[in-house]
Amino acid sequence: MGSTTTPTVNSTSTYADTTLTATITCQSSSSKVLVLVSHPTVSKAGDLNSGANLRLLRAAGVIATFGSGIGYTGSTLPVTASSSLSYLDTPATTSATTYKTQFSNNANAASVTVQTNSTISTIILLEVSA
Repeated sequence: MGSTTTPTVNSTSTYADTTLTATITCQSSSSKVLVLVSHPTVSKAGDLNSGANLRLLRAAGVIATFGSGIGYTGSTLPVTASSSLSYLDTPATTSATTYKTQFSNNANAASVTVQTNSTISTIILLEVSA
């Protein structure tokens, strides 16, 4: 399990780490990994087109995108929302495998934030035997 409370801001359309990460070592290369992610506070402020995009990575490769334009309302009012993901992965290895999330701002303006007000984001990794 991994968790973070570090507020992280992004004002660009380039994906950046949310500081949420966890590592698992499976007992069998035929095992699957159930990945449970919770980002309870994702906020946007300042730009009417801003919204957060989230994605899940295994090592350096993107394996899932979740949340697109989170917080987008078409207004400049600040908005806080949540996003979560359940993903069944097949890493096919017994080596340590690291998962993390990244986020970007779909408007490339103003700012989007994860772990707003230092709330706890979590990632839980469960090995599922084949």
